[in-house]
Amino acid sequence: MRWNLHTQLNGAVLVILGALFFLFQNPCGHSEMTLISISESTDSETEQQLLQAVKRNPEDGQPHFQLGMFYLQKGALDNALKSLQTASELLAGSPEVHHALGKVWHHKGSFDKAIMEYQASLSLAETPACHYDLGTAYHSSGKLKEALSEYEAALRLQPSFVEVHQNLGALYLQQGQLELAKNSFLSVLRIKPNDAVALAGIGSVQREQEKLLKRQILQSQTAVALKPGDAETHRQLGEAYFSARQLQESIEELEIASRLDPDSAQTQSLLQQVTQEQKQLQKAAFTHFMAKIQDEPQNPTNYVLFASLCLEMGEVKMALECAQEAVQLKSDFSSAWLLLGKIYVLQGEKQKGREAFKQAISHCSRTCQSSGTDKEPQLVPSTQLNQSRMMEMEIFLAEVYLQLGQLEKDEGNLPAAIESLREAVRLSTQSDAYYSPQAHSSLGEALLLQGQTEDAISELRKALRLKPDAVDVLWHLGMAYEKKGQPQTAFSFYRKFVQSANGRTGLEKLVQLAQEKLGEQKQ
Repeated sequence: MRWNLHTQLNGAVLVILGALFFLFQNPCGHSEMTLISISESTDSETEQQLLQAVKRNPEDGQPHFQLGMFYLQKGALDNALKSLQTASELLAGSPEVHHALGKVWHHKGSFDKAIMEYQASLSLAETPACHYDLGTAYHSSGKLKEALSEYEAALRLQPSFVEVHQNLGALYLQQGQLELAKNSFLSVLRIKPNDAVALAGIGSVQREQEKLLKRQILQSQTAVALKPGDAETHRQLGEAYFSARQLQESIEELEIASRLDPDSAQTQSLLQQVTQEQKQLQKAAFTHFMAKIQDEPQNPTNYVLFASLCLEMGEVKMALECAQEAVQLKSDFSSAWLLLGKIYVLQGEKQKGREAFKQAISHCSRTCQSSGTDKEPQLVPSTQLNQSRMMEMEIFLAEVYLQLGQLEKDEGNLPAAIESLREAVRLSTQSDAYYSPQAHSSLGEALLLQGQTEDAISELRKALRLKPDAVDVLWHLGMAYEKKGQPQTAFSFYRKFVQSANGRTGLEKLVQLAQEKLGEQKQ
């Protein structure tokens, strides 16, 4: 019985659905019974030949068995059950008949009866195929411990049984044992490279691991928000970022922890480890992309990846040259335009940055339209683009609108800023794989500057829920409540801001302003 694995992204629940798999198609455990010779014919003719064989030898169980298997293959389960039950009476002690009866009950959804027949078959002759089918029956009925035992028994008899490894991966994923699930799917790929089920399973494992890491980061951020001056909470957040391979964020948190507690050997050791790993990765990536550009000088993707790395390393001039080269090679390369926009903004060339961001939006939207999208920038799933691709494009556009909105806000173009930032929020909110506290925060700041205080507070609070340790949001919430005429709430946020700014750099002027406001309150 071959079982196809399908993943549901909501809750990452792995649902296992069965498709027909017949006894004489099993990878092992082939029926040893002699099958009646059937000439090539239509299904109707085949059925008539089998019925004639039963009529000629009504006391012979073998024709009944073969007729039952024919009906099972065609999905005529009631007819299959009748024929196989007759075969069972005539062929007492046949493991093949019990196995086939188990399949019929399994397909009918009668798992208890299927389990009983599979067990009867195994008591007569042990085969990996029957252990597998018994495992799927247990699995389908929610008896995961028993299913695991049967899958393991099947693999002891046949280690290369692909479907068993697939279902084991599904079972472990259901139990949250992500490493075991990943190992099971990797076992499939060693046997059957590029297996779609295994690749999808590994994707599900990775998504679950990412969710776990995000939860760990959120918990650590909450701890920092509750105890902002505690070096240990910052160290733990730095460690969580490190586990998620967010090395720059990890370094920033560990540096705060180090400033709060300079004598912590644990913090210093971890900071050194993360910093060294970041440098090694950057060095290796730098060498790799230099070689890729030399080998493929006409490939714009190589230039974009190298430009992004250079920007991360602070090599702004080299990043600019590579991004410009990418656009020369492929004028509609949205990622290159986004990168160019960021570089121009860093260099203070705001108008060029604005134009680059708009180019990125335009080219990305045209890609959507050519793939069946008729609204800009409403990304409607089409037959040409799968869900994963659509999600990637939504995340990309959310980032571009965020960058453009922040630029417009800094330039004082508040209506344009609010429009872009609302779009960034919309796109990031509708993607399960991505969220942007920065989009909510920037939108809140723009709304506050525009005088829309209630809406500003709403967006700033959303940002704080997504990132509880967002210190700048505390400052802006203080300002918002002060404008709203709620000084006590405002001063509460100013106090939190001052406490949370402890150990951080670049906030000295705002801390001084907040302290002055708090001092005025006391007077």
